[in-house]
Amino acid sequence: MRSPYALALTLSLLPLAFAAGACSLIDLPEATDPIEGAGGSGGDGGGEEPAACETVTDCLETGTDCILRDCVDGACVYSAAADFVPISNQAVGDCVQVVCDGEGGEKKVNVEDPFDDGKECTVDSCASGVTKNESVEGSSCATGVCNLTGNCVECVVEGDCTDTNAPLCQGGACVPPSCANSMKDNGETGVDCGGPCAPCPENEECLVGADCQSGVCDDTLHCAAPTCFDGVLNGLESDEDCGGMSCLGCEAGEICNAPADCESIVCVQGLCKAASCTDGVQNGSETDVDCGGGTCSPCSTGKSCKLTTDCASKVCETNICQAPTCSDGVKNGSEAGIDCGGSCPACSGGGKQPPVRRAP
Repeated sequence: MRSPYALALTLSLLPLAFAAGACSLIDLPEATDPIEGAGGSGGDGGGEEPAACETVTDCLETGTDCILRDCVDGACVYSAAADFVPISNQAVGDCVQVVCDGEGGEKKVNVEDPFDDGKECTVDSCASGVTKNESVEGSSCATGVCNLTGNCVECVVEGDCTDTNAPLCQGGACVPPSCANSMKDNGETGVDCGGPCAPCPENEECLVGADCQSGVCDDTLHCAAPTCFDGVLNGLESDEDCGGMSCLGCEAGEICNAPADCESIVCVQGLCKAASCTDGVQNGSETDVDCGGGTCSPCSTGKSCKLTTDCASKVCETNICQAPTCSDGVKNGSEAGIDCGGSCPACSGGGKQPPVRRAP
């Protein structure tokens, strides 16, 4: 169930975000400086030549929404997005929103964006950044009444059973009086279970799957324990043989009760969604959230990587993307050649060098 307050509270952040203006020039912190390396190991820092960029695409991509790039008067300009500006890729239903901190970094703020479990018998809300899916036990639902676990069942108490031939409530179903006499009556496969009664637990006798809580009646005509390969939705599974605590994650389009039920870790309104580069979650082949892995854009400095191609700087060391330097043996940052030009020492032969403007 989607909270009606999600949009209102999210929008309420925007006046705060833009109160200070869209962006401001800054001295970029070391961890996020896309052109770090000027004057570093391997050089004293090079003199900058004019007219290095004609458009913003000539300037290094920062890999984050919180550091902006621009081409002003032929120079690449990097600036921090304003405080509280939301980043573009947000996880759905986690009760938080990732926003810029005004200094080129990110932070999380609590918002009313609870996980929607897709159940009619729960009320979804957020409490201090944590989702709550509370059952409305006893409320009417499509096929009966809501139970304590947030599911719609035939009955919760005997008063919910109006058929005089089945006046007892057993396991969420209305059953005959014979299902509570501690005897194995006609039609029952076990004592007070199976047949017209509630399904039987593991190891009790059965004739068909419907006689068993697991939905599986084995070749010996006994109820089997749930497994992740029995072709039946049972146990803690959210869909057939997937989800829950012990089975593999469900594929896109299958039912989920929580993000962890999905192989993509994305569950929206009770259904798993395919992994994408904009879902605010590390999934698929990504090496960090929505970056790396060959399918998404390269990751910014400080994010996880496996290969050099996972990083905007093209430098991956100890599985972390490194900032560009003037001695890393790679053409990156504002360099015009390998470790020269831009903010590094001038290239031999007078190659084009993109200058970089930062706040004084």
